[in-house]
Amino acid sequence: RDTFIRLNNIFVLSAAATILLAILYPIIMQMLQQPSITVGAPYYNQMILPLMVPLVIMAGFATSTPWQQGTWRNLSRALWPMAAISFACVVIGLAIFEREALLMSAGVALGVWLIGATAASVMRSYRIHKKLTRAVAAYACGHIAFGILVIGITFSGLQKTTVELA
Repeated sequence: RDTFIRLNNIFVLSAAATILLAILYPIIMQMLQQPSITVGAPYYNQMILPLMVPLVIMAGFATSTPWQQGTWRNLSRALWPMAAISFACVVIGLAIFEREALLMSAGVALGVWLIGATAASVMRSYRIHKKLTRAVAAYACGHIAFGILVIGITFSGLQKTTVELA
């Protein structure tokens, strides 16, 4: 689990640095009296998305990994149902939706993966301890909210239509 947390920290720090660069670059260009530029959605989609996808995948693994004693075999056994459900989301999304179906399906699958892996971890913790501890409730709320955020961003991003006027 500590390895996943360290890797997640690296991805979050990289995303924060990328966002900071996008904010500061136009200001620096203006100070140097260079042509003005704007950094918009295409930049963020190309730069942040590759950093966030591994973050969401690792967050799902991190919730189900015990501290300092997890093995890939136990982890895969615990999470294969969520992986199967996430894969089913991609297949169903491709069958139902026409426009940008792969991206939409993948976004929903990532959100479902994170929510499902977190729920499985909470249920496993409850079976072991016979109660829901504050720590488990706290990380469950955070991870489930992040999964809902991923699904919401996926749907809101696909509902936008860009029209360029000449």
